[in-house]
Amino acid sequence: MGDCRLGKSLLQCCCIELVARTRQGISLISVDDVTADVETSLLVPSISEELSVLLTMDTAGTCYFAMRDHLYSLTIDSGLSTDLGKFGHGIEEAPTAIAFEWITKKIFISFSGVGHDSSARIYVCSLLDITNCAVVLHNDLDYLHSLCLDPLDGYIYWLNGISNSIEKSFMNGQRHDRFPYDDQSSSFSKDVTYSSLTLDLLAKRLYFVKTQRKSSQIWYCELHRRDSCASLLATNPIHFFTTSKVNCNHSHVDYLSKFLTLVVLHLVYLSAWGISYL
Repeated sequence: MGDCRLGKSLLQCCCIELVARTRQGISLISVDDVTADVETSLLVPSISEELSVLLTMDTAGTCYFAMRDHLYSLTIDSGLSTDLGKFGHGIEEAPTAIAFEWITKKIFISFSGVGHDSSARIYVCSLLDITNCAVVLHNDLDYLHSLCLDPLDGYIYWLNGISNSIEKSFMNGQRHDRFPYDDQSSSFSKDVTYSSLTLDLLAKRLYFVKTQRKSSQIWYCELHRRDSCASLLATNPIHFFTTSKVNCNHSHVDYLSKFLTLVVLHLVYLSAWGISYL
């Protein structure tokens, strides 16, 4: 396989790159879009399979990941990881989602809340001092996950794990909209879960996954059209899904299967179908 690492561009090699949580730890998975060759580099080893790990990327090749109540930075090129410290003062539980805001270079963090008297909430924290956090939103929130940030228009999007719906607000916590999109009829009307909300700013679309026990659908919604949600693809159950840029000036919709041993097959399968958005 050609050299497809971050920051390098070869005409003969169009690469999809994902930083992913694998059974061994945190890995960089590179897929050649032409030959379907795959390279996997283990960046952070020896993370227990039972431990939840949340990932987000900045615009300069640094990954940030959360384990328990700590945030870590990971430089992709060198593989160097650094413990940035414990989230905020008085925050005891583990977050449910993290997202990097590339304009102010801060981290947004969501917590689901514990106990009958605790509500979910969203914080924004400084990367210079991860204990320096401020509450952005805490009213009328249920179990939330899959934070997405649109700093150009000033919005936060997330998934409500109770109602299985997309919600949004301004990034300062104002104008909380619990139902920014109309309900869409589908075959997934019972026992469905929403996951993996991801944002494609170039296409002005949100993507997410609807999953039942034996199958999944990838859906999308136009950012500012309430009646725009539609099903894009049906496939086997999906564990993780994201949109990514490749180094030949187009983007692909990629996903990892529920079973990590099938990661390569599913990435190649989706690329072979040619699902791409300019």
